[in-house]
Amino acid sequence: MNKNQLKTDHRITIANIYEINAVLNGEPEINYKFNYDGKEFTWSVPTERWREFRIGQRIYVIFYPKNPKNNELIFDVIVPDSIKQIPEKGWLEIP
Repeated sequence: MNKNQLKTDHRITIANIYEINAVLNGEPEINYKFNYDGKEFTWSVPTERWREFRIGQRIYVIFYPKNPKNNELIFDVIVPDSIKQIPEKGWLEIP
């Protein structure tokens, strides 16, 4: 992940957690997917905070639009249930 790219040029959308994996040697991983510009991207991230999340949960993700695989989950902001529509190109900031 290139955090400099995320600081200078980014979009924000909502990812869906579809799997939580425990691993033998290392931290458990959260597997998630999100859509941007009509394409679906899947990714995983190891985290000690995995117990705080559940399959099907929505979570904000910040990403670099030219390479959405450069992304990072935003763990500390809850996605409100009132958000029903997600713009195809995401948001510039958390709505």
